[in-house]
Amino acid sequence: MLAIAGAGIAIYLVVMSFTEEEPEKSSNDRKSQNEQTKKQNEAADDPTYTVVGGDTLSGIAEKTGVPVAKLQRLNPDLDAETVNAGQVLNLR
Repeated sequence: MLAIAGAGIAIYLVVMSFTEEEPEKSSNDRKSQNEQTKKQNEAADDPTYTVVGGDTLSGIAEKTGVPVAKLQRLNPDLDAETVNAGQVLNLR
């Protein structure tokens, strides 16, 4: 009886290992991810950032990978409390 119970557990574990795998990404998901990576790479090559509505200085720092202190140093006329849509910031 113990051997049968052991075999049942082994079968259950094999079945569960197949059902718990992550679903394969669709071609649309891969395409979207590739486009996002491409945009990030292009942004890394751009020495400026144009502020969009809702941006904050800390948010821009996070998006661009440039620390807030460096953004302030590169943009001495920047008011850290207020960034305006359309404003262009130097990143390098």
